[in-house]
Amino acid sequence: MGVVVAGIYRAANAESLQRILRDVPGDWRIALWALDDVLPSHADVTVGSGRGGKFGLLNETLARSGIDDTLVLIDDDAWLTRGSFADLVTIAAEAGFDVAQPAHDRDSKSTYSFNRRRRASVARETTFVEIGPIIVMRGRAPSMLLPFPDDIGMGWGLELLWRRERARGLRMGVVDAVTVHHPDPPNATYADSAAVEFDRVDRLLAEDGLSNIRDAQRTVGRWWRGCRRPPRGWRK
Repeated sequence: MGVVVAGIYRAANAESLQRILRDVPGDWRIALWALDDVLPSHADVTVGSGRGGKFGLLNETLARSGIDDTLVLIDDDAWLTRGSFADLVTIAAEAGFDVAQPAHDRDSKSTYSFNRRRRASVARETTFVEIGPIIVMRGRAPSMLLPFPDDIGMGWGLELLWRRERARGLRMGVVDAVTVHHPDPPNATYADSAAVEFDRVDRLLAEDGLSNIRDAQRTVGRWWRGCRRPPRGWRK
């Protein structure tokens, strides 16, 4: 299985980026984009530089690097605190998730409580996976979800577009056995304005007949802790 780890970084986050990448297995490929200064320590895995919207830059990064069987998207300011990248990818594959994220740990500054760790489960199949800070794409996901929309900017609302793809067989979930820590509240540090992003979310919710984002967040299956495999009938 080939794995590509891709992300956008700022020079100011060099220390946290190093903390993230030290856990990446040596046989995985890394492809990064620098928003400002290219870090000398990561010049060999930086495929480009310049400002722009997060997901537009990820499209360019992936176009330059290529995609293998599995894609791991990272932010430069969050790191794993339980388990490893290898654990995350392995559990996502065993669960049959096309899109997956690690659960947020107790102290992580997450946007939604829905994506915090549940101690009783290894993983949860859900109707909602966040756009960051760490995402796994495998199986159907790369062909169904890539490239990202050109006008998505920071990506708020992209989760709702992914949710719609469940009707075509896309499976998504949260891996509770692996946790991520995001030390700062999510904020718009890229090119697009927050107002545009919020308007997009409201429009997508209305199109799907949802009154708020919590209505999109459902757990539809659990892989309970202590079980070596997902429950019978879990996989499609």
